[in-house]
Amino acid sequence: MIDNRLITEFKRPKSVELKQDTDDKDFGIFYAKPYERGFATTIGNSIRRTLLSSLPGYAIIAFKCHKINNEFQNLEGVYQDTSEILINLKNVYIALKDPNVKSRVLHFEISGAKDFCVKDLQVDSDIEVGNPNQLIFSANKDADFSFDLQVDYGKGYVPSEMFQELVEVSGTIPIDGNYSPILNVTFSVDPIRIGTRNDYEQLTLEIKTKGIISPKDALKTAAQILKESYLTFSDVQTEVFTKAVGDGKEVEIDEEDQILYQSVHSIVFSVRTQFFLKINGIRELGQLITKQESDLKEKPGFTIKDFPQVHTHYIIELYE
Repeated sequence: MIDNRLITEFKRPKSVELKQDTDDKDFGIFYAKPYERGFATTIGNSIRRTLLSSLPGYAIIAFKCHKINNEFQNLEGVYQDTSEILINLKNVYIALKDPNVKSRVLHFEISGAKDFCVKDLQVDSDIEVGNPNQLIFSANKDADFSFDLQVDYGKGYVPSEMFQELVEVSGTIPIDGNYSPILNVTFSVDPIRIGTRNDYEQLTLEIKTKGIISPKDALKTAAQILKESYLTFSDVQTEVFTKAVGDGKEVEIDEEDQILYQSVHSIVFSVRTQFFLKINGIRELGQLITKQESDLKEKPGFTIKDFPQVHTHYIIELYE
């Protein structure tokens, strides 16, 4: 049984303070205090790793031009080498506003002199870019070609080698995919005093995004990911005796009957009672409900005086 005092007496921040420059909405500084000693580092490190590796986003993962077959060939009328163009495409901050669209191919025609920038990728209102003035390539009057860019949804960093087998059209050049909408995250921990104690801590988080998501929304998303991950450990079963077996068909169980399929270990029985149930192969509450008092008395290990009153809707704990 968990002692409630371990939770109620545990210090944690009631809120988080955000400081953000109105001229740079992609950067935010967050302050949270107080934390118990050591917890600011634990929280800060886990949030930083989650922000950098687990937030989903979009990236350009392939480049296709009908006049070249690989990155070692250059385009006529373009000042940049193809390898430089690919590097610039890696640094494009892009997103598709429709959450149902996970992949899209963008087509472009180039004829004559032009500075092709990230803002030129916004062919319609469904495309959002975070660094519109970033140059991709510069073309002169001799330029005359078309090209395609594939935008995909994912998370983390995926090297171009992982996309090789997905390339269906000859001449398509895969690009490393950096899906993360976060540019950088740092955190620091400082000691603070509360009352007579000076061993509490303040956590400071600095988040820089690509302009596709705000620092506040990014932090909330990372916190939600961690929350759902930690909730797994809030209902730890010490021992599992049953294994779900089905014939592949969906079976709908009434809410009132679901209790019958619960493990007997979901009820806080005494140690001796748990041992009695274990040695007699009683694993689910439904098995226990169907037993009569006379049946239980005949089983080995039945030494308790009080017999459990078990019904379909109520399970009364066994007492020693």
